[in-house]
Amino acid sequence: MDDKRIRIDLWLAMALTILALGAGVAPGLARELEKIAPPEHYKINIDPKAAEKDLLPIPPQHALPRCVSIPSSLAEVPEVQLHEPVIVRALKPNETASDRKHAEFAEARKMAIVHNARLTTQINHLNKKKTDHFMELLVAHRPDLAGMPFVMGDACRLKAGDRQQFKDAVSLLQSTALVSGRGGPASAETRWRAFDENRVHKTFKQVKDQACAAACMQMMALESADMQMGMVQRLATFEKSEPDKVVSAQALTKLAVFSPEKKVRDAAIAALQKRGTAVDTAILMRGLRYPWPSVAQNAAEAASQLKRTDLIPELVKMLEEPDPRAPVVQKVDGKNTAVIREVVRINHHRNCLLCHPPGNTPDVMKFETWGGDRKREFTKGVDVVYVNITKQEEDVLVGAIPTPGDELPSFGGYREFTSPDLLIRADITYLRQDFSLAQKVPNAYPWPEMQRFDFLVRSRVLSEQHAEAYRAEFALHDEMSPYRQAAVEALRNLTRRNVGTTAQAWRNALGIK
Repeated sequence: MDDKRIRIDLWLAMALTILALGAGVAPGLARELEKIAPPEHYKINIDPKAAEKDLLPIPPQHALPRCVSIPSSLAEVPEVQLHEPVIVRALKPNETASDRKHAEFAEARKMAIVHNARLTTQINHLNKKKTDHFMELLVAHRPDLAGMPFVMGDACRLKAGDRQQFKDAVSLLQSTALVSGRGGPASAETRWRAFDENRVHKTFKQVKDQACAAACMQMMALESADMQMGMVQRLATFEKSEPDKVVSAQALTKLAVFSPEKKVRDAAIAALQKRGTAVDTAILMRGLRYPWPSVAQNAAEAASQLKRTDLIPELVKMLEEPDPRAPVVQKVDGKNTAVIREVVRINHHRNCLLCHPPGNTPDVMKFETWGGDRKREFTKGVDVVYVNITKQEEDVLVGAIPTPGDELPSFGGYREFTSPDLLIRADITYLRQDFSLAQKVPNAYPWPEMQRFDFLVRSRVLSEQHAEAYRAEFALHDEMSPYRQAAVEALRNLTRRNVGTTAQAWRNALGIK
């Protein structure tokens, strides 16, 4: 096969890839393809004798808190990271630099690319031994990650039919995001109208409500309150089947408990009331003891408004329990050990491979070198070759890993990539956030200053000295615990009675043993 034929096959493969991953292709695709560089493969060699732990990423310095600290805002909670941060300086518009600085910036960007490519290569190497082996090793060798709520095996994987459903639902939301308004961004009303119209199109007509709910909850996490209100309205109508009802009830309950926006929480509660659908009690109960007081208060308010009188015994029990943020003694490796549950945050853009595996494994895609043995040195010790993607599973959604020093991928980033070595697959998810917020990141350029952080709960082992310090701190505020205040308020609303603030007083008044 001559080079011309290879080039034609390459562009055809790229076109099919874009069609498979995108929500639709803009006019002029044929012209645009000529401007796109072919995908690149970075040749990363792994020493077959290397110890497994040596193939894990370098942990960040001070991965665990070094002192007793009770954060007062979500900007202060500990940040969990997969590896030591890779920082790449980039020139701002109209900023000048010497040729030497330009060369330094370019080399730093190359090293950031190689860092990600090496990481995906090492993860794939380790996972060949056993499914999710990389994640198992992380948990075993990283105390800062050991207590994270990782999900592995079948529990973290979408089944074959669900993969296509989720991918189509993502494409549906992407098409909605591409709608423009008059003279500026489209309003929430316009975008949701486009969503409703696109759902009846033949491309998306078969997308199940449960898939739309899952995609919405992930992709709408940082959208405006108006956009999220529209999401609540759609979730309230997702009841075509029993699984649809269950998933939408979970989503609405989660919004009622975890959304930072009060009007979104209120709308979710109102939707649950009108539907008469069973609230997800597990989410509500978890919220009551969530180690961030405002979430517990949200859960108590939701329980009150939803008239969950069946939770009264649990609310009474909370009045005599220690603060959920205080240390408790648990068995760890057969020993009684002090453990705390704490809210942590993960930068969504810098830790893709902490939540998802690489998207370039042979079961997802296959590629071959384009142009024979031609290669070039990308940076010292790493060669790069152009490749032709010969096969790609249509039902697996892959996304580009952002490169420090480059702009973040657009909303349509799930279909944009420059290398198969810089991809994750979205149908496998090891960590699921409870909620997300945009928070300020210093020296962020060329990434935006406000970036997405995902919040979840980590269980952390403490030294006895730190455990005593935490206990002493929480004991100072034991009687005025925000959790007890939330429980008392919910009890008063549910019973229309006011009998004090102790568990025994409420047991006596309500006849609870």
